[in-house]
Amino acid sequence: TGWKRDPLGPSFCTNFIWGQRFLQVSAALPDPTMAGRARGIPISLTHAPSPAKPGKRSPEEAWKEYRVRQQAMKVSSIGASRLTELREQLDRDDAGRRLIVSIDGGFTNRAVFRNLPHNTVAIGRIRKDAKLFLAPEEEATPRRGRRRCYGSPLPTPEQIRQDESIPWSTVTAFAAGKTHSFEVKTIACVRWLGSGDANTRLVVIRPLAYRPRKGACLLYRNPVYLLCTDPELPLDRLLQSYLWRWEVELNFRDEKTVMGVGEAQVRTKSAVETVPAFVVAAYAFLLLAGTDENKG
Repeated sequence: TGWKRDPLGPSFCTNFIWGQRFLQVSAALPDPTMAGRARGIPISLTHAPSPAKPGKRSPEEAWKEYRVRQQAMKVSSIGASRLTELREQLDRDDAGRRLIVSIDGGFTNRAVFRNLPHNTVAIGRIRKDAKLFLAPEEEATPRRGRRRCYGSPLPTPEQIRQDESIPWSTVTAFAAGKTHSFEVKTIACVRWLGSGDANTRLVVIRPLAYRPRKGACLLYRNPVYLLCTDPELPLDRLLQSYLWRWEVELNFRDEKTVMGVGEAQVRTKSAVETVPAFVVAAYAFLLLAGTDENKG
């Protein structure tokens, strides 16, 4: 436990709360009664504490070890290793099943994108000013030196959204209780610094219009810029898979406000680490018991 940034604090002021840091993975369980709807079921909760910082008078060896542990104990590094473990468990049960992982911007980096296991696809959100490139062209004669990973530079995702020469296409997906029609722009075979020499697909999603109340003016959210490690993944499946990522946020709300994760009054180190995982496991079993497939 330690002082952590409050995720529910205002954007203009950084608040700190005493808490723990966990990494959770939720599986999307499709609803057989309605196409496109799914429920997030927690399947993994990993304790991801930060390393203890040495004192000011500590020797240089202690600081070197701290920097190494700091890189290894990053949430993105732990997330990449956890995906590898899930892939190994899935290979023992169903080796042919493809694993599609929807992640937020904190995990869209080289620690995750360059360490994905086989038969695994990552869909993450990137910045609007990210640097993108085309794949390098094949040269007639081999050149000396290191093989090129990046070709000609591309406009930023924000510039692609504003480019009128790139047409919008319509994709339907389920979100917020009903099916919506999303307008998207996409460019395949894109290279990104975080993905290295692997081709990815860029997807730009135009924000949907909404009214906060009847008769009010139309308002818009911010656009979304996605990067998918599989350029051949169909757009409708890509978009629906990313929209299912919101289910993990609903899991967080239920676990903290209803189940009281992190509020247990325990003292020992083992209990502090394992009690939240036990509560989340109970919450997952309750969700499974409430599904239509298990009723009756």
